[in-house]
Amino acid sequence: MSVLPDITPGPPGQCFANAAHLADTRPDLTYCEGVVYTRDLGTFDHAWCVDAGDHVIDPTLPGAYATAHVGIPLTRTYRRTEKTRRGSDAVLTSDHTTFLTNDDALRAGLPAAATAATGQPLPLTGVTALAWAIPLPAATPIEALTRYRLSIPTVNSLQRAGILTIGRLRGMDERTLRKIKNFGPRRMDNLTETLAAARAHAVEPATAELRP
Repeated sequence: MSVLPDITPGPPGQCFANAAHLADTRPDLTYCEGVVYTRDLGTFDHAWCVDAGDHVIDPTLPGAYATAHVGIPLTRTYRRTEKTRRGSDAVLTSDHTTFLTNDDALRAGLPAAATAATGQPLPLTGVTALAWAIPLPAATPIEALTRYRLSIPTVNSLQRAGILTIGRLRGMDERTLRKIKNFGPRRMDNLTETLAAARAHAVEPATAELRP
């Protein structure tokens, strides 16, 4: 779910402030910061809250507009310390008050006391792990992988299932992919080999040519 019945959504474009305010006024909720995926806008930086049951409470995006939230739950103490230090509700990235990211955290990593014990870890195995390992932006079209010999039939199967970008693929696991119509072992192998090749090259494709 995205908004509890007793929570009024905050102003659009102010997700960090909205989530911080909600976490400050609701001790039972935890502030999270990361990225969100929507079918209309793709993947972008975002903030939201989660409850004790690991349900997403998003005070900015309406209803079920977002299809995936991937982020880090942050403790109240760490978040408030960073707000005082940086003058921004955004802890890791930037918001409308500052265009500076938290370089200290992004380079050296978060201290142990920064993360809250909630949420579910990403299933980084198999295809999912390979998809996260390739150095491509989340908004990269899935057909860009044809440069690494992803076949047109595999591309078509993924696109028909609504998997249009690398970011969307990263939210899939192998069990879900195998349920796609006409996505059998041969296409799964093709996808796995393609992702492995993209990771090995570690080169972001500037152009992608569809191969017959």
